[in-house]
Amino acid sequence: MKTLISYSDFMKNADAYLEIRLDLSDPIEIGDFAALFAGFGAEFERYLSENHPASAGTAKMYVSEVRKGR
Repeated sequence: MKTLISYSDFMKNADAYLEIRLDLSDPIEIGDFAALFAGFGAEFERYLSENHPASAGTAKMYVSEVRKGR
């Protein structure tokens, strides 16, 4: 029987993370904001397909925090 662990438990000691900083002078439209993350997801999937075919279609990216910068 497989033991399932949560994503948070799996990643809490991981070195892998991605930090995205948007330098915007004006508010961003929500559709454009969502499309930005969809684009990152598509690039991640392309990377996996090319470099780690066994993981393609199974790996996921999660957003853990969105906050206003300085």
